[in-house]
Amino acid sequence: RCSAICPEFVETDFSMATAQSEPDPVAALAARRTIASIPRGRKLEETGAFAAYLASDQAAWITGQFDAIDGGYAPTPMEGPGAAVVIPKEGGCLCAELGNNLAAVLSRFR
Repeated sequence: RCSAICPEFVETDFSMATAQSEPDPVAALAARRTIASIPRGRKLEETGAFAAYLASDQAAWITGQFDAIDGGYAPTPMEGPGAAVVIPKEGGCLCAELGNNLAAVLSRFR
């Protein structure tokens, strides 16, 4: 099985520090939080929980999907920093950063 996780804005220490470097940090953070239908930043743990679900037996029939975890921002799958492929295997899972190289990464798993 192979599926891609394609997140939008995640509130991490890095993204919060990046917002603080903007001329108006409060406005920059508000803009990122309200870009999607769900008006808040996503937590890193939410992406981790979804990755764990995809690697579980409960998701045995989910494969070949590009799962946008973006609060309703993108109507189609995305590529970009943070997008990852999760491949379940016995004893854990493999995870590969996609970045902007979706086709190249997926070709390694065919």
